[in-house]
Amino acid sequence: MKRAILLGGLLLLVASYAPAETFEAGSTYLSSQHNGSCGRMIGVGVDDMDDVYVNIVWMRRTTETRHVYYNVFDPVLEQFVFTLGAVVNASQRAGYACLAQRADGWCFPAFHQITPNDPYGHSAAAMDFLCGLGAFTTTGPAWIYRNSQSVEIIWPKIAADRNGDVHVVSAENPASGLPDEVTRLYYSKGTPLFDTEGAGIQIEWESFGGVELVLFDSSYTLAHNIACSRTSDRVARAWLRPPEGRMNPENRDNCDVFVQFSEDAGLNWGLPVNITQFIQPDSACWEATNNPRCCDRDTIRPYNELSLIFDDADDLHLAFTTVGYYYFPESEDHERMRPHQAIIWHWSEQTDSFRTVAAFWVPDSLLTVPTFGQQTLVGRPSLSLDTTSGYLYCAYYHCDTTARSAAGIPNADVFVSVSTDLGNTWSIGTNVTNTTPPPNAPYGENLNERDVTAAEFVFMDRLHLSYVLDQDAGTSQNGSSRNPMIYHRVSIDSLATIPLLRTWPFHVDVVECDTISSAETPPTVAREFRLYPPYPNPFNSTATIRFDLPRAMEMELLIHDVLGRRVDVLGQGRREVGSHSISWRAESLASGVYFVTLRAEGRAQMQKILLVR
Repeated sequence: MKRAILLGGLLLLVASYAPAETFEAGSTYLSSQHNGSCGRMIGVGVDDMDDVYVNIVWMRRTTETRHVYYNVFDPVLEQFVFTLGAVVNASQRAGYACLAQRADGWCFPAFHQITPNDPYGHSAAAMDFLCGLGAFTTTGPAWIYRNSQSVEIIWPKIAADRNGDVHVVSAENPASGLPDEVTRLYYSKGTPLFDTEGAGIQIEWESFGGVELVLFDSSYTLAHNIACSRTSDRVARAWLRPPEGRMNPENRDNCDVFVQFSEDAGLNWGLPVNITQFIQPDSACWEATNNPRCCDRDTIRPYNELSLIFDDADDLHLAFTTVGYYYFPESEDHERMRPHQAIIWHWSEQTDSFRTVAAFWVPDSLLTVPTFGQQTLVGRPSLSLDTTSGYLYCAYYHCDTTARSAAGIPNADVFVSVSTDLGNTWSIGTNVTNTTPPPNAPYGENLNERDVTAAEFVFMDRLHLSYVLDQDAGTSQNGSSRNPMIYHRVSIDSLATIPLLRTWPFHVDVVECDTISSAETPPTVAREFRLYPPYPNPFNSTATIRFDLPRAMEMELLIHDVLGRRVDVLGQGRREVGSHSISWRAESLASGVYFVTLRAEGRAQMQKILLVR
């Protein structure tokens, strides 16, 4: 049993253990399956007999090479069909696999592969001959050539839309492209083809102006991911990149999260939207004060992973991890990025706000254990939706710094947090694996869950998860250990929905510093775009309405009745960053329900209030 504790500033946000069932789909001699976002490595579909089939893909390395493997879980026999898994690719080498799952049971693995007569890897996707048969045909978008050689475009992430087409985002390997260290991002779309008997033939890739790989932006990370709505033709892709005007290698860690939407199944795309808009470090402040507390501004930045999902109201949800980011040095021995200060966030398109899903934040002063390299203490969020209740689930790994391998790496468990209100609040996570290795676990005896992904939807009141059970955890000297690829299912009734986790501030107010006051700079106060519930509620004649703005912006605060008619304007025009409070006097209005709406720069939040005479 684990529980939440706060000890001397060391924040551990954990909850109780949930019983679950685990099955081994196969194994690999790799511990890590992806360099950035994992996409989804597990999918659930229902066949014509209403049987629920679970599909899993992974990258399996042997002592000689690596390939993409597939397995399917038989719901009748309660076991996987293939003993070790079925090989997906027919090429000489392949890896970094994820899948798109259709509701009818068909799944489409995506990966990159190396084929004969070309030394570079290329993104591809595969189609089964029959659903669950494990006999795949692989195709990929037409290669792009530069200077008479193919461009290595790899690391694909894939999603399926309501029409059955697949959408893919991939990244150019910066090590094999132009000498600017930039990771160029590409989009492609494919249509699965079937014969007259319903057997799968192959995926046919769509041409956009003569190319099948469309460049849409650049980055320095591999966090790109994609999602499709199941109720409309909306598609969303997301990635990390430095803000406008800061795209250079020296700024590779200073990223925002960008999202772009297509309303017509990928044919046309809107403008990219920077949803995080982190407040940048202030160089003028630093030159005047040398006070990092004042001049760093926002001190978190997104890490190398994103998860996306649409709810049934067609709104996008996104989960990502941030770590501590300190641009101006507090001391010479502190790194700019702090993986030991990690928070998982949820963002909703409907509210355009950020909520904390999980956190493990170790202050520098308490970091007495060895550092963890680039491993964050919580990470790899993967969103799932229960289409019956509307609940959102976020699976992620959570490290236990007391359960360490002999190499000093903390072993991680899989946790799940639940939101019953589409991401507005999240429960403290439930530990669904609860594995405990021996102290200073040696090679082959670690129980370190890695690369957790969740099936897109809850089926049969169960959340379906996959992960690699890393038994090495940095202790191998002569190759990696045999690591099982696990299918893990857990009843949603065993996942705690309370207590709720408090939401951490996402942005900070800009604190103005000068050379006189810099030594006694007041602590910064966090803000986000938020409309608070009116108080009192119900009210008799006067109510107080509070709201926060993350920066100075044009806004309006309106009152409507239940018929949607505007009955009052409480505020309109430009307001400064910070908290605001407005009194609403409603003497001339009749008793009843009214709605308070805050609008600013395309964002809107609403609260209900009851007037009682």
